[in-house]
Amino acid sequence: HFKELAQEDIVDFENGSFRQPFYSEVSKIDETIADANDGSINIQNAWGGDASLEYSIDDGATWQVSEVFNNLAPATYLVKVKDGNGEESQAKSIDIIAY
Repeated sequence: HFKELAQEDIVDFENGSFRQPFYSEVSKIDETIADANDGSINIQNAWGGDASLEYSIDDGATWQVSEVFNNLAPATYLVKVKDGNGEESQAKSIDIIAY
């Protein structure tokens, strides 16, 4: 019932378990002044797995414990959430639009 916010392929049929975390909401703020690189992404209400969630906007290349990413240049970012067991959500593509 989560529709477009749901994580695709949440069941791992090989071992009969859920892939975690599999739900999050993402909000963004586009660049507000030309060449300001002041966009932001906020990952909210992520859940699944254990409580030790980390967040990435570069498809899992780097992680941080804060769900807020500030001072972003206009670009396409691939947002992921990871739990303490190392299970990662699928990437969500988020565009920060230039002013």
